[in-house]
Amino acid sequence: MSGYPRNTIEIIERYSIPEPNTGCWLWTRGTTRDGYPVVRYRGDTWRAHRLSYTLHVGEIPAGLTLDHLCGVSCCVNPAHLEPVTAAVNILRGKTTLAALNAAKTHCKHGHEFTPSNTYRFVSKEGRHRRKCRACTLRICAAYLASKKP
Repeated sequence: MSGYPRNTIEIIERYSIPEPNTGCWLWTRGTTRDGYPVVRYRGDTWRAHRLSYTLHVGEIPAGLTLDHLCGVSCCVNPAHLEPVTAAVNILRGKTTLAALNAAKTHCKHGHEFTPSNTYRFVSKEGRHRRKCRACTLRICAAYLASKKP
């Protein structure tokens, strides 16, 4: 096989190498700053994992993004990719602030986030938030106490 690959499956096969321990197909060509594989195809720049999924599995459903189940952003193995909503993808991430906060089971003062001890609300920015009821009551009581003459 010499020269430029003739078809897209050949592109994926030629520019990725299988990692035997994990099953990942590691992309060996260009990547974005955050490590996602990129490839030129029919005059457009594609994320190679999206192209691989489209070729091997089919179209990515509208409104969904691909989550790397293996956690390796340069993996193009379609078996390691799952179409999910952007919110699910963010919450599954191990290092995003949203994922880290969602994983918290207690407030910073040690109160457990239970349905009866948690206020859930949407911030002015449209983000879903939660607050500890016990801490909110303590803060309100301290504020009211400071206002007494």
